[in-house]
Amino acid sequence: MLLPLEPQVPVSRCPRSRGSFIGDLTRDPDGAAARRRWINELGLWYDEPANPEDWVTTVGSTAARIEANFNQACVQLARGLHDDGVIATILGRPVPVVLHELEYYEAIALRTETANPRGLADDFTAWVRTG
Repeated sequence: MLLPLEPQVPVSRCPRSRGSFIGDLTRDPDGAAARRRWINELGLWYDEPANPEDWVTTVGSTAARIEANFNQACVQLARGLHDDGVIATILGRPVPVVLHELEYYEAIALRTETANPRGLADDFTAWVRTG
């Protein structure tokens, strides 16, 4: 189940380019608390196993479910920004939102296609698919 997105931390309080990440326990404790609340609401919060070798067998599938929910939330957010005209209004025209990780593969192309109006991300998805 994906929960509706509601801003938990004002953008003005989010760390920017100091080598930190939004949701970092030290540099963004409010974001970290919001992340924990969201995962708890999904019923997926877990504590790291004491032995790192146990990670895959004890929490690997739960972590994958959290990632899937996060990816779905990103797609819904991007699509909503397009559908509501926010991106076109702020940037002066529709601009594709590219959802990616460190690697590019079919799931990245599919997420990006779903997050954008038809055809808007074709150049990116063609590049992903043809290398």
